[in-house]
This record gives sequence, structure tokens and C-alpha cells, in this order.
Amino acid sequence: MSKNIDWIFEPRSPSQSAVGDYIPGKILQSRRLNEISIYAREGGQNTKNQPLDDNKPVNVEVKLIELTGNSLKEYLKNLQWDKLKKHIQACSSVRTQSSFSVNLKNALNEINNNKSLFILNIEDSNSIGLNGPESDQDGQSSWNFYNLCKATFFTAENAKSSRGGSYGVGKSIFWNCSKISTVIFSSQVAETVENPEGLRVYGRCELASHRVGEDSFRGQGFFGKPFLEKMGKGKVEVAESLWNNKELAKNLYVDRDFKKGTGATISIVGFKEDLYEYGYEGHEILQGIKEQFEKFFWPSLALTPKKLNLSFKYQRNSKIRNDFDDSLELDLSKWQHFIDAAKINPKDLIKIANKANTMSHRDLMLTIPPRKIIMEEIKEKVKKDTNTPFELSIKRGDRIDLNHEEKDKIALIRGFGMVVDYYRPSASSISSSLPYFGVVKVGKMLGSSDANVISETFFKDLEPALHDRWDSKTQGLDIKYNKVKKVVDEFYEKLDENLLEILGEDEVESDKGPELLAKMLNLGFKGKKENQNIISSENIKAATQGRYLWKVSGTIRISDFPKSKNNDKKNKWSVGFGFSVKEETSRGDKIPFSKISFIENDSVKILDNKNGTKVEVTDTKNFSFDGELDLEKIVGDQNPKNIAINFFTNN
Repeated sequence: MSKNIDWIFEPRSPSQSAVGDYIPGKILQSRRLNEISIYAREGGQNTKNQPLDDNKPVNVEVKLIELTGNSLKEYLKNLQWDKLKKHIQACSSVRTQSSFSVNLKNALNEINNNKSLFILNIEDSNSIGLNGPESDQDGQSSWNFYNLCKATFFTAENAKSSRGGSYGVGKSIFWNCSKISTVIFSSQVAETVENPEGLRVYGRCELASHRVGEDSFRGQGFFGKPFLEKMGKGKVEVAESLWNNKELAKNLYVDRDFKKGTGATISIVGFKEDLYEYGYEGHEILQGIKEQFEKFFWPSLALTPKKLNLSFKYQRNSKIRNDFDDSLELDLSKWQHFIDAAKINPKDLIKIANKANTMSHRDLMLTIPPRKIIMEEIKEKVKKDTNTPFELSIKRGDRIDLNHEEKDKIALIRGFGMVVDYYRPSASSISSSLPYFGVVKVGKMLGSSDANVISETFFKDLEPALHDRWDSKTQGLDIKYNKVKKVVDEFYEKLDENLLEILGEDEVESDKGPELLAKMLNLGFKGKKENQNIISSENIKAATQGRYLWKVSGTIRISDFPKSKNNDKKNKWSVGFGFSVKEETSRGDKIPFSKISFIENDSVKILDNKNGTKVEVTDTKNFSFDGELDLEKIVGDQNPKNIAINFFTNN
């Protein structure tokens, strides 16, 4: 092991600003996506953003490595753990009540007790890799190394419209997923003026401001070769990339096969295994990550041209665990209905898809206002409105698909090849007993004409930092366009209108369909004789979180607003719902929510929260909830692992 390796943390004078947490990580908090989903999306984006050859798919391997015993000790030794640990310990003692400090302290205890440590690697090839100089020489760096490894809130200025990211924020998930907020990078790069040819290794740790002894530090630490860099009239110590130290790369599990060509490896040190709530074994964690990649990247994996090859491996110390290969094989069957809709063949189309496994399609147009800022790909400013195409396709499912997590939604896709969002339209055929699976294609997903480039750029501009929706409220849109809200509203109105037309009505008896469906699914449907309104529940999820705690979520909707009795013209309705202990012959004790929150906060008012909860809902036909159930007082002497729960609704 070379002695010329160290962690270099940025010094801070007493008068300089201090950082309490890793700020970009705060932006990643989302009600729509959990951290595993964000990791998969951002990991996929990073690997796909820099293809070496646009005509060939990027190859990606996701590997989870579990280290124990001597392997763990050797890894920490090569990581220069004794130095890094001092900074993490100091940071864990600052703002001791913050979740950041608590998590660091817990991680230190686990490592000190010689427990296992997970490393999660995402490795790509047929990509450019982490090229470029050590520093941001011109203040507008477009080099991959600087943007990923050193910069914050940075992305390439001249990036193509079909890139995934545009904020430089999403990469923060890599540090968020690390127990010790540390990421190691390696890259095989081609020789250029800016960098030698070979293997490049670098690391970065993101901490709060802290003190070690008499010295104060800003928070960021970098792992590499110590170097004195000129700054003003003096010099400051920095860390530079380590080149062609293959032994170190191997010992840190970031070595690369030269035969695979150029590309990069991102290695999360101390991956938080508890992020995946359905299992703590290594292969279970990796399987959960695999499912998220499949969910959001099936357009790149299954559509033509193929843009991504994806594989998953589980390794314990130096040995690949082949016994889990079957469960880690790529499987897109869950998303086949969406894939079929995206691949739709004119020969398979019918005007109205109202029977199982039928498909329908609409070619639509959207007028996009001129972009105020120049568009590099067409080398000019757009000076007038542009009529751009987009497509809506749907496939009707069968009754076996009624419990699919993304049924009755539309996958929104642009040229990058990732599902931006599974959008639930506000309009739907309430009498339908068959689910549907929709796809909307925009931008360069339809070709590379100027109109498609304009569309690609527009929809990319609509995406917030996490790129998880197309939203007219996205910050900065007013700088780029006029009257964006009108255009976006028109887009979604066209979706709703055309969706209803191509869905039609299915062929069950209209007055019996919903009732029969309700009984079949046992989702808490409740028919109301007064107005023949139906309250339904969907996507009900419950998962254990600890010994007695359950995490629960779901959506409740009403078929139509009831008639107002007070002539106040307000659209109000109420519903009681919750969970109960499941017994063999009947519903057991109702379980009060220990926590509950609503996505539509302004629309939902809690009336009673004793056994389950009762709410009053205003001006919306549906709402979603997230909550927790604490069964400690309910289970008594029973083993909590033997407890099952039911969901219920009532008036």
C-alpha cells in the first residue's frame, strides 16, 4: 500500500460559514420516490449520460459486496480509515440530535464492532469515463471527473437534450446511501491532453463542518495523492487523482477489467442496508435495487435501439455468490404491458381498447413556445411557436393485473429512455373492471428532427431536480419560456381527453362491474345508495419496520362528489379507514395510527383518529396517505412476526 495516499479535508477559518448537513442531500427528499428508487434512477442516469458510442448500449453492472472479518480490516486499512474515522467521529459529535450525526455515530459503532460492511458498486463500460483535469480551469467545466467527483450543483453546460440530468444534484444520492457519507470512484480513461491513459482512483467524503483537535474543517474531504496547489500568494494542500495504482484499486474493490474499455465505477462505502425494507440479506437488498432499475429503465432495456445492458452480482468478500444468480437475473415481465404499449404495431391497433390485451393509440400535437435561451443542438434560438408531436398508447390488461402497482397509469418517456413518472390521469373510466397500462412518448423518443429536439428540451426543462415529473411549477421555467402553464395544462388535458376516448367502456354490465370488482379485490369498496357513489381503496401497502412497527400507505378515491346538503357548493365527502388485526374468522382489533400524513394536506381534514381515522375531504376525488402502526400494545404475548393485518373502510 502506497504511503502517498491520504484524506485531505478543506480547512475552515473561524469566521467562515459552517455547514450543518450535506445540503444537496436535503433536496433529494421526495414523497414520490424512496431512496432506493432515487439511487437506481440516478445511477442509471449517470451511466447513460456519457455513452462512448451512441449506436451501442452502455453496459452496467451493479455489484453488492459484503465484507467481513479480515477482508473488512484490510479494506479499512486501504481506505486510510484511521484518518477518515477521526473526521467522522468529530462530525458525529456536532449537533448530536441531528439525524446526520446519529447515523454517523451508529455507523462508527458497527464498524468498530467488526460487523459486516456493504459496498455497492455501479460500473459502466462503453462510456467515456471520468475524463478531464483535476481542477475547474475555466470556471465552466464540462469534464466528467470534475463534475461528478468535485463539483456540487454542477452539470455540463453543453449537455445534449437527451441527457437524463440537468441540475447536478441527483448524484448526491450516492453519499446519502452511505452510512459514512463516503464514495470512492475509479475510471478507465483514454489518453488525452488533460489526462494520462489508465486507471484513475479518487474519493470524496461529505460531512458537516467540524473540528479535529485545534483544526477546523468545512466538511468535504477528498481521497487521493496529497499535492500543494498554488492559491493566491500561498499554497493549499489538495488531493489529486491516483493513477494506475492497480493494487489499491483491487484492495478497495474498484479495480476494472481493462478489456471492458473505458468507463467509470461508483462505489458507495457502507451502503445503508436498511434502505431496502423487505429484507436485510445481501441478495435481498440487491434484488430490491434490481427491481427499481427494471421499473424505471425498461425503455432503455427493451425498446429499439437498446440503450442499456444491465447485470447484477452479489459478492461476499472475494467470492461471487453464484447461488443467487437466478433471483438476480433481469426480468421485465412485470412491465411487459407497458413495453407492449410502447412497441405498439399499427396492425395490432383497434379504435377502442375495451377488452383484455387489446391496444389503442393516438398521434397528438403540442405547440411549444420559443425558448429564450439558445438551443445548442439546433445552433440557434427558437424564434416562434413550434408544433411538436407526441404519442399516447395504451394496452388493456386482464383481471390478473388488477393488483399491479402501476395499473391505470401512463409511463411518461422522453428520448433519454427512463420513465420520468407513472402518471395517474385525473380522468378515468370508473365503470371499468379491466386495468390499463399507458405510455406517452415525447421528444427524441420519436426521432431527431428539430421539432423533436425542441420537444425533448422543453420536457427536460419541465423536470425538477429529481427528474420525476413534468411540472409547470419547476423553478427557472419563466427564464426560458413564456406561458408555460398554459402549454402544460393543454398537454395533460389532451392526455385525459384522448385516454377516455380510446379506453371506452368495457363489456361488463355497467351497474354490476364496480361492485363485482370490489368484492373480488376486497379493497374496502363501499356502495352508497344516496348518490350511487363508490369509495375505493388502491395500492394499499403494509410492511414491517422493526419488531412492532408497520409502515403503511395507500390511496382512497370516490367515484363522484356527493350532492351538497347545505347548498354551500363545496365538494365534500368523508370516509373512515384503517387497519385491523387479521383473525381466522373475523376482523380483529382495530389499530390506531401512531403517525399519519396526507399528500393533499389542504384537502384532507382529520375528524377522528382513535381506531383508524376518519377524514373529511374537500374538492378532490382522491387522496393518498402515509402512516405508521405501532402494534406493541396490541400483540401482547404473541410473536409479532405471526401477526397479519387487514385494511378496511367505512362511513
